[in-house]
Amino acid sequence: MWGNKVECPYCERENDVSDALQDLDNDNKTDWECGYCGEEFELQAEFEPTWGASKIEYVECECCGDVSREFKRRGKVIPYPETYKENVLCESCWRAGVLADMKGAE
Repeated sequence: MWGNKVECPYCERENDVSDALQDLDNDNKTDWECGYCGEEFELQAEFEPTWGASKIEYVECECCGDVSREFKRRGKVIPYPETYKENVLCESCWRAGVLADMKGAE
């Protein structure tokens, strides 16, 4: 069955399993007790991919000049290093700035 309902394999009654996601193990499985007959059965969550598309944006780091698609923009990521006045940083400069801020706070 689709959605948050599953049929009990013992009594074939429909169970609402919307709370089961929080109990899933690494195999996306959990044990579930039927709300009608009380029998316990194994419940397995199956996830279908949902696809989306967006343009790839390459940005030049305002600190080192490297062009990357992995960048951090001031106001869009927290923490943003106080060390830099620049508004767009590549991943490397951002990490270095966060580390410098942390060392300065000691």
